[in-house]
Amino acid sequence: MKTSLSFLFICLMVFSSCGKAPWEDYAAPVDPNPPTPGATNPDDDNEEEEKDPNNIRIISIGINNRNAEYDYLTELINNEEADLVVLREVDKNNTRTGIDINQAELIASRVGMQYVFAPQLDNYNQGQFGLAVLSKLPIEESSIMKLPVDPTEKGDERPLAYLKVNFNRDIAFAFIGVHLDDSGGASRRAANRPLQSGAIVDFIKDMDIPVFVAGNFFFQNEGAESLPAVLIEELTPGCRPCEATVTQHGGEFIADHILFKNIDPQQLVDYRLGPSISSRRPAIAEFKIIKGE
Repeated sequence: MKTSLSFLFICLMVFSSCGKAPWEDYAAPVDPNPPTPGATNPDDDNEEEEKDPNNIRIISIGINNRNAEYDYLTELINNEEADLVVLREVDKNNTRTGIDINQAELIASRVGMQYVFAPQLDNYNQGQFGLAVLSKLPIEESSIMKLPVDPTEKGDERPLAYLKVNFNRDIAFAFIGVHLDDSGGASRRAANRPLQSGAIVDFIKDMDIPVFVAGNFFFQNEGAESLPAVLIEELTPGCRPCEATVTQHGGEFIADHILFKNIDPQQLVDYRLGPSISSRRPAIAEFKIIKGE
């Protein structure tokens, strides 16, 4: 009898010591106990400098739907220790990528993050297509909406996904993912992008907490394709001028980009483009949320 009890005790000790992977208890869109930003496993032998836990890191990337390179996307998000991510060009349970594949959920589960999906097309190949926002921080609020289009030019109603996240007990901020019109028609872009930008500004104008807006803005540094004035009157771009990320419609454009509001520009400690993944270059920004002494 003593032998049986001892064996049972040893088994219980062994199983209780085996912690679950972060995504095994994953539930979208909220998780009350996500990992602390910047935290690392003390047993990891990592010679790279750790991200400052007073900072957040944001990534915006087009995953190129059925051409998504999941391993590289997972490596990018994990290596950058990203706290917030916008994934564009996301398929959800459609026949193009796989009727049983929810790309946002798949990638979020790989990196231990929560997600909210915002559809651009609600009935696409028996499923959906749109964007997703991912968070490693606790989500306090979330919502999605469609951005308007000019009735004469038409086009898809592009998505907006909103999160209010908690950095710590005293600090919360808004994180918004968007995808403005990047269609082949210049006249359609010229009509829709200012309308969509105005809708974004209306959405955030009364927010008095830090606001970060990331996604595809599809602009050029100068001329008719530059960022709409209504947008840069309300938000600060992450770079000026910016490096082009894509060649499309016969020109060089900045697709993924990150803008911010209600935060000192000096708190932007890093802004850069990452390596090309699925022919897209991600925008990566780091902000100091808690200022030092």
